[in-house]
Formats: sequence, structure tokens, C-alpha cells
Amino acid sequence: PGTTTSYDVYSTLANWISSAASLVSATTPPSAPSSVTLVGGGTGSAYVDAGNASGVEIDVTLPATSTSSDTVHLTISDGTTTVTPTTKPGLNSSGTVAFTGVNLSSLVDGQLTITAWSTNSGGSSTTVTATPKKDIVAPAPTVTVPATSSYVASLTPTISGTAGTQVADSGHSADAGTVTVKLYAGATATGTVLQTLAGTVTGGTWSVTPTTMTGNAQYTAQVSQSDAAGNTGTATTTFVIDSQASTVTVTAPTAGSTTTSLSPTFTGTAGNQAADTMHSADSTTVTVKVYAGATATGTPVQTLTTTEASGAWSVAASSALTAGSTYTVQASQADGVGNTGTSAAVTFIAGPVPPVALKFVNLSGGLLSGVLETGNVEMIDVNGNPVVNTFGSTITVHITGGLLGATGNVTIATGQTVSTGFSIVLGLGGVFTGTTTTPVNGQILTGHT
Repeated sequence: PGTTTSYDVYSTLANWISSAASLVSATTPPSAPSSVTLVGGGTGSAYVDAGNASGVEIDVTLPATSTSSDTVHLTISDGTTTVTPTTKPGLNSSGTVAFTGVNLSSLVDGQLTITAWSTNSGGSSTTVTATPKKDIVAPAPTVTVPATSSYVASLTPTISGTAGTQVADSGHSADAGTVTVKLYAGATATGTVLQTLAGTVTGGTWSVTPTTMTGNAQYTAQVSQSDAAGNTGTATTTFVIDSQASTVTVTAPTAGSTTTSLSPTFTGTAGNQAADTMHSADSTTVTVKVYAGATATGTPVQTLTTTEASGAWSVAASSALTAGSTYTVQASQADGVGNTGTSAAVTFIAGPVPPVALKFVNLSGGLLSGVLETGNVEMIDVNGNPVVNTFGSTITVHITGGLLGATGNVTIATGQTVSTGFSIVLGLGGVFTGTTTTPVNGQILTGHT
């Protein structure tokens, strides 16, 4: 093969028809393939990526002079190791011979050289080459905010993280300058995508803000970033949006009441929500503020803290309040993401207001001797205001009246300010005197009329 052979050709009549004729049989090498192409290897078919490294397709395009008796050869090399797929026959015309399932896993990342040629009995064609790169390393984006298993209060939480910044070189394709963030309901990146967001990579970081989401629910955010070879890296974070504040109340003192102590104990209820897939944990600390006056405004006169236990709280005033003065108390409690619940403001009077005297009220009758006088006795404070009997027992007041020396007793029941009624005959020029028979809050009270 490959040499020129001369033949003498005779006719069957033994007469010369021609002489010195020359033919060539299977001695001319085939024409070279017109191109060799890596199929589906990333941007512009220029890369072998992680997805196809174990089974790429390489197409060899043959010219019109190709014949099925030709043999098509292919090699792929990283400069050290060479992969040589099984040869394939040529075609009886122009067309493409596909080498499928070519495993390039043994080659290292970087520049590859693909060489294709044809042979026949006459020899080898010249070669054609392609020089794709192998890059199976995907970018490695991360989600750093919100942190995994964290809780956030905002319905539009900022989602941010890091991203790859690889530039194209001899061994790598370029990482994309954008990331894609998908939001899913629940603890996994599966099911219906609620939102798809695009973020720009700047200095190796990215940040996106979703549209308004539903509170008190769990979500998973998945970020993905690709490179020019078609490799894609992903990362996820699962978090809970908690938009519900703790519920806290003040149960004592009650609105409009007078306390039984100038250093009252404040009580109420509080949230004790445990952390779950819908809520952060309520704080165990309850803050109680006491304000002077009838509103919860201005600077508190006392700020107290206490610990919630089984949904209840209790704390005593840090110092005595001013007797008879009006105060307002309000409690607050936060949860794990800073949602703060605040109780209704409760206005009360600091007490007990010590009674300082007795006052005769509802008097009727005359001031003449022998006239029947009726009325009641009331306890009053320094301001002349009625004082409620909160001293634990009935108060007895002994009444004496005038020159005739009429006497009688009336009582002020627990929870009352005014005594039972009396009816006494007044003596001429007489004066009624009322005196408690036992000390009240440490003192004997007296009144005159």
C-alpha cells in the first residue's frame, strides 16, 4: 500500500489496446476531518464540567471524500495523560461521527487537547484539534444571613452571603457575577418556589431583599451560582419569621383601686412561648415601669424587672410610694427577635391613705335640746378625702352627744368609708364627739360637730 503499481492491460483478442497505463489503488491517504467539537461542555462548548466529565460527546466532522473503509481516530490529552476512545469507521460522504460516553475523569483540570484524524491503507490524514478546558470545580456560595435555625422579626428580611469570584485562567472558568436565590416554605429547598431573586456579586458578597412574606412561619432560602463551564454550587439556610409579640398583662393593682400598701406588689401574666417552627422563645424577663400620674408617660419613678414563671410574674415596688398619690403601672416583655408586648396601662392610688380624723356626714335634725339627731361617721385623710376600711376588721366608733350625755356606737365595715347610721338626742348646747374604740392604723381617730 502507498506505492504506485504499473499494469499492462490486454484485450481478449491479444491485440494491444493501450500501453504504459497506470492506476492507483488504495494508496492515497484520506482527507483530514474538517473539525472536531466537544458537545455540551459549558459556555461555547469550551469546557468539560462536573456534569459531563465521565461521559462527554465529541463529534468529528468528515469531508465529502470520506469512505466507510476509512478509520476515524480520536485522542484527548491533558499533557500527561491521554484518553483514546475506540476508533470508528468513516462515512461514504460528508457528515459527523459521534464519539459518545467518552470518560475524561482521569484527566486533570486545565487545558485539554482533542486530536482527530482518519487513516486508510494509504496512510494517515493530517490532524484537526480542539482545545477546551476541563473545570469540574463549582463555585461555593454561602448564605450567612439569616443564620441557619435563626429567627427574624422582619417580613422582608435581608438575605445575604458570600459567592465565588474565580476568574478564567488555564485551569478554571469564570464564576458568574450573579447569584439566584429561591425561597421555599418549610425546612427544605423542595416544593413550590415562593420567590426567585437575583443578586449581584460585589467583592465576593451578595444581598437580596424579598417581597413581603407571611409571619410566624418557617422558610428555606437556597442560593446558587454557576460558572462558565456549567458547574453550579448551592447553599441553603432555614429560618423562622416571628412577627408575634409576647402577651403580657397587669392583674394587680386593678384600675382605679387603692393599694393596701405603699410598697405594693405588682402582679400579672406573661408569655411563655417556647421556640418552635413558627415562633422564637419569649423572654423570661418582664419589665415593669411605674409612672407618676394617670398616664404611662414621662420618666418612670420606678423601673422593675422580674422573671416570668409558668406564665405569671410578680414584683414588689422598690421603695414606698406617696400615700394618696395617683400612679400608673405598665409591664412589657420581649421575645427572641425583639418583638415586644406591652400591657394596658393601669392607674391606681397608692395606699392605704392613713385616716387622720372622723367626719360627721348626712346629719339631720335640730340643734336644740331634746331634738333627735341622725347621721353617719366617715373616715377622712389629710386632704379630707374618704378613706376605705382596708384594715382587716370592722371599725367601731363611739359617739357621745351634748349635755344630756347621749351615747351610741356605729361601725365602719371592711371595704366601706361611711359608718352605719346613728340616732341620738342632742342636749342643749351639746357637741357630738366620735372616737374609735381601738387604734386604726396605729392611731385613735376623733371627730367633732
